[in-house]
Amino acid sequence: MWTDDTAQASAMAVTTATDKTAIRFYAKECRIVSHKSTFDGILKVNITFKYPAFDAVASGTITKSDAWESTNDTDTSPLPALTYT
Repeated sequence: MWTDDTAQASAMAVTTATDKTAIRFYAKECRIVSHKSTFDGILKVNITFKYPAFDAVASGTITKSDAWESTNDTDTSPLPALTYT
């Protein structure tokens, strides 16, 4: 999560105020398959993740395994808490 909310406790938590900007990407069942770091005055990190496109639960419901969420200064609602089971 990227945010200007200095009171933010974690990337999974709800943003603490409605007048803050935030963007979050998440992927369920994600694992890193490749990692490369370089430094030429600026640290650059290239990471490749692998995760299933969809998640099927026992009830037969199929949901996406990834999502982007965002909020801006004019929104009246903060980002919701991210829950994962």
